[in-house]
Amino acid sequence: MSKDYVLSTLPEKEKMLFLKKSERHAFNKSDYIFHQGDTVDTIYLINKGHVLLIMDNGADDKQIVGFLSDGECIWEGALLGEEKYRYSAVCLTDVEAYTMSVVDFDKFLSSKKLYRYLIAIMSEKLHDVNRINEIIIRREPESRIAGLLCYYDFRKSGEYIELTLDEIAEKINLRMETVSRKLKQMEKDGTIKRMGKGKLKILSYKKLNSIFEFDVI
Repeated sequence: MSKDYVLSTLPEKEKMLFLKKSERHAFNKSDYIFHQGDTVDTIYLINKGHVLLIMDNGADDKQIVGFLSDGECIWEGALLGEEKYRYSAVCLTDVEAYTMSVVDFDKFLSSKKLYRYLIAIMSEKLHDVNRINEIIIRREPESRIAGLLCYYDFRKSGEYIELTLDEIAEKINLRMETVSRKLKQMEKDGTIKRMGKGKLKILSYKKLNSIFEFDVI
């Protein structure tokens, strides 16, 4: 598993139980893992690949509600006891995922400690979605990028921000070419430094914040 975002901090017993009860499935790029309105009968752990969550509000109004990559889960519906998915999940790349039935997932959640842990993960993810939605409504591409980099720099655990061009583009609804061009300009201006392999370092927080704050919503 690439990042083990969910499983890495679980006790070994729970890890093995999850893997034993789950099945591995492969999806192709552009495949829908499920559609809005489908019955919530399965939870998904993304092993490899990128998945976009989209909510259809009618009249051609579609809202991006999440972006998932290696080691992240789709399980809110099961945790909240919802009968239908409130959004669709579409593969942005080829995707490999572990799946578990909601029935087996309920058994997996028999530990109160584990349940509290998963609720904490879900709350953090909801915060991410809300924050990224605030960034997406900015008008200027460089403002969206600056806001995203500021947010991920605050949340990073290592020395660098780890985001690839396609991850940045999908999270804030921009084209990869636009992201690449704006990052080159930021690097030229001495705002950031690209370290290669999807790693970025902020050189001037003042410049980055001014780009984000200048763009009035």
